Amino acid sequence: MSTHQTVHCTSTRQARAAHREGRRWRLRCVFVGYNPDNETRHSDKFWQLEGGGGRVVRRWGRRGASGQTRHDTLCEGLEKFSEKLGKGYRVAVA
Repeated sequence: MSTHQTVHCTSTRQARAAHREGRRWRLRCVFVGYNPDNETRHSDKFWQLEGGGGRVVRRWGRRGASGQTRHDTLCEGLEKFSEKLGKGYRVAVA
């Protein structure tokens, strides 16, 4: 596989391995469901980590939008990813 292709990870273990190998990778989760804090009482949002070249970028927002971004360390990003899974987000491929 070329190092230019993005590996779509389904676990933090896969993301760590791809990061260690210097490959481009993405770990994404989505939340669709009830949200009492939202005016419509419904949410449809994404949260993802992308890595490559030694850096990690966190992106989040409503699905269909470009969202917000922040640079993170791998450890911080994976910790936040685990928190999102605990809040009802589910891993999504691509």
